[in-house]
Amino acid sequence: MCGKHSTEKTGENLSEEDVLNAFILRMSSLGGVWFPQVPVGLRRYGYPKYVVDLVRVDSAKFKVHRRISKRYWMKAMEGDSTYRDLDFNGKNVWLIEGKVVAGYGSVGQILVYKELFQEDWPRVKVALLGIVAYKFEEGVKEACSRNGIRVWELGRITS
Repeated sequence: MCGKHSTEKTGENLSEEDVLNAFILRMSSLGGVWFPQVPVGLRRYGYPKYVVDLVRVDSAKFKVHRRISKRYWMKAMEGDSTYRDLDFNGKNVWLIEGKVVAGYGSVGQILVYKELFQEDWPRVKVALLGIVAYKFEEGVKEACSRNGIRVWELGRITS
């Protein structure tokens, strides 16, 4: 094994970041440009009241950005051409909420995030809403299904 080993993580020692990173790795074959921690509510509140855990933009290439400062998102929203890569208008995106254990609150979260995201980026096409989690509380997957939210239950996560 060349000195490298993987360890399995369980719900007790996982973070949301672990869940999101594992998800991105599993989805990497689909390509896409991934943006973590994207602020929403900038137009409604004037500041980033909430944060979408992951935004994926349709693309044949695969790229994961680091977290980007809110001031750059504000410039992109204002139409500053320097930040056109951060402009979601006219693009197909996925909005993803990540949880170690997803409860009913995460259903409401992602629905509100969609509304605020579309206010911030009025010409965006939200192609998919999703929740990724290590596990889901009973009944939550069914609630997601009723609300058009895709779920990914990762179960086993190694690092």
